[in-house]
Amino acid sequence: MYRAWRLVRAHEWWHYKLPLAIAVAFAFSSFSRIPTCELFLPFILIMAAGISAAIYASVFNDYMDLDQDRRAGKKTPMMDLSPAKRSAVIFISLSLMAAISLLLLHMPASLTCFLLIWAVYTAYSLPPIRLKERGILGVLCIGVGEHVLASFLAVFLVAELTGRSVPWWWLLPVLGWSLPFGCRGIVWHQLADIDNDRKVGCTTMGANLGAEALRRFGERVLFPIEVFSFLTFLILCNNLVVWLLLALHLFFEWMRYRFWSANIIIVDPVPGGRFALFEYYQLFFPLAILFSALPRDPTAAVLIGMFCLTFAAPLAVSMRVLPVIRWRLLEPWLRKTSRESG
Repeated sequence: MYRAWRLVRAHEWWHYKLPLAIAVAFAFSSFSRIPTCELFLPFILIMAAGISAAIYASVFNDYMDLDQDRRAGKKTPMMDLSPAKRSAVIFISLSLMAAISLLLLHMPASLTCFLLIWAVYTAYSLPPIRLKERGILGVLCIGVGEHVLASFLAVFLVAELTGRSVPWWWLLPVLGWSLPFGCRGIVWHQLADIDNDRKVGCTTMGANLGAEALRRFGERVLFPIEVFSFLTFLILCNNLVVWLLLALHLFFEWMRYRFWSANIIIVDPVPGGRFALFEYYQLFFPLAILFSALPRDPTAAVLIGMFCLTFAAPLAVSMRVLPVIRWRLLEPWLRKTSRESG
């Protein structure tokens, strides 16, 4: 099981890509006042589509990169397989994509998004198109495939399964947030891999521009657009809880910075770096939407449980800051209050 997990690189996308699309789906359900009981099937389908697409993207990219990875001295699980097993893995991933496409056959908007994701992932790795080696097109390709289209797919799945319409203006801030965030992620990856890319002649955006220019692009262009668009999106959500949990997230990050010397990064791949705002996108934002639904719809508690079980690891990592709050803030304050009252 562990070997399969590593082969499909689930450690790179299960907790890092799937929750964001689900968060947008929850936000749309709140905007459209969809009862929580109608979200269980969309949740399952979003997970199924996301897992299938992520498996395909991971194994297909590793398969196409076999020669480059060998020349760079990299070791991937795909290299440990025989040619027959590699072909079988690719066939299984294609079969999963085809099966999801059939499930979406009567949902045209969702199907279109899923097929576009399939096409984008293929174009990213497959010669002679191979967008990953075409500078900024490779960065945009990942931003569109992993985040923009994934978010749109999640929204349209909810809309088509519940009979709602999606206002085009509601999708604009989703686009403005998800595209630069997705690009910021691949910029981080390219900065970490820039030496290997140049070593094998892989013409990624990082290899073409150099580390400093790529870092400035991420910090001065992508991140400001991402933050502005996401704040606009939060305003459209018209939900007090999302702002309260944003404040809680920022407080948690300050605690980590103050007492753990955590590095809050935008794109720079430093040891122990924490990707700015990622924990909020991944955890606090979707939970905020569900918590706000609890007073009017108790079935939201079931979906909260499903979400927390599905993405238990990020929740556990986030909760590790609670003892620090107790030891560094709460207990000193209680001792001081006790002395003053005594």
